[in-house]
Amino acid sequence: MRGPISRISGNREVILAKEPRVGAGVVLLRNPNTLPRAYLATPVCVPDEPAARALVLSRSFRPGQQAVLECPPGTPRDESPPATGEPGQVRIVHYAPESVELEVEARTPAALVLNDAFYDGWSATLDGQPTPILPANLAVRGVRVPAGTHRVSFTYRTPRLGLGALLSLGTLGLLGLAVLVERRRRAQAFFGPSR
Repeated sequence: MRGPISRISGNREVILAKEPRVGAGVVLLRNPNTLPRAYLATPVCVPDEPAARALVLSRSFRPGQQAVLECPPGTPRDESPPATGEPGQVRIVHYAPESVELEVEARTPAALVLNDAFYDGWSATLDGQPTPILPANLAVRGVRVPAGTHRVSFTYRTPRLGLGALLSLGTLGLLGLAVLVERRRRAQAFFGPSR
């Protein structure tokens, strides 16, 4: 094991950190194949998750150049051939746990891929207008963007938060009612029935 680490340790471009005090020494390496947090790619729409899985696992899939989007029925499909060259640039303007804001300069219609988990509760706007978030590459968030300069915002709201608050309020009301009924019952037992 000493051989590969000693060969890598001479290349400063791949070493992020070293910790010689832990065990035999720990080295944190940069993976040159890691995709950026947000990028533009050629959108490839498929109807469902099994079709997305088949395409992502196929030899023809080009990560970073293509984005496999699970598009619901009725979503317009791009029938144009994939663009050649760089599809455009993405800049992260703001990044927080419950909100992300991006500036996009797309040379052609593209898929904006945000390499954050896809799950309920997220909504997106494109230039201030609501736009659907599509599962991209099986697990992350994707938004279709037309050619041009755009601002895309992602916002998280806990799903069914209103229902949870309503149930909590109802439970609190029932608890208060139960306390009042119990106090009245005890008062009647102590003082006798009221006339």
